[in-house]
Amino acid sequence: MGGGKEEARNLREQDPGRNKRHAIAAHILAISENHNLRQASRLRLAYGLTEAHALALASLIWGAA
Repeated sequence: MGGGKEEARNLREQDPGRNKRHAIAAHILAISENHNLRQASRLRLAYGLTEAHALALASLIWGAA
């Protein structure tokens, strides 16, 4: 059952920059999530939307995170 760990190790050896790219992608995702949350709170204040509606609208307008 250790095949998954061995496979992951082989992938890391084949592509040493893989972990760095994953970290960068995770950071970009975190930034976009924060942006959507900030925009959603502005929509809630401006238009009196519920949190769920504001998050959905922010994702549609500024891109899904």
